[in-house]
Amino acid sequence: MIVGKNRTQVLRALPLVIGLATAATANAQHGFYAGANVSFLDFAVDGSPSASPSTASFRLGRRFEFLATEIRLGGGLSNSQTSAFGTPVDVKVDQILSLLLKGMIPITREHSPYVIVGRTDAQVTTRIAGFSFVDSFTNEFSYGIGLDWAISRNVSINAEWARLLQGSNYRVDALTLGVDFKF
Repeated sequence: MIVGKNRTQVLRALPLVIGLATAATANAQHGFYAGANVSFLDFAVDGSPSASPSTASFRLGRRFEFLATEIRLGGGLSNSQTSAFGTPVDVKVDQILSLLLKGMIPITREHSPYVIVGRTDAQVTTRIAGFSFVDSFTNEFSYGIGLDWAISRNVSINAEWARLLQGSNYRVDALTLGVDFKF
């Protein structure tokens, strides 16, 4: 499991990210939030049709005036079946973990477009011809854009596109819908 292997790194990184953001924006508006997401992935490997598994994740963040730090942890919601050389291939995201910085530009009280940058770890299981293969992707650079819509003082919904993983012969993009609760 990714979290099991990298638990120490995650626990060390989270206070550092939150601490740096706190120091950098000490006088800014701030608040904690928690939320849930559903992501629809496009997992493309060179030479093969893309797979489209989905994930569910939880997020915890701290927002400042125009900056937030965020941690997301989730896993597979549904598998995706594709083919390689005429053989059925089943793809499932077992676990995904992201540490992100989120820069926001409020254009109205209700609407805030944003960009995210950070790191993502993922564990993916591929089943082909009765065999299972587990691939781990660690410390992958992630980026994306999105829009938060405040539907009340303490609740917002969001839509986001992100490139979660990318290598020399693969990429994983996500279209994510979510809800956040501020506290």
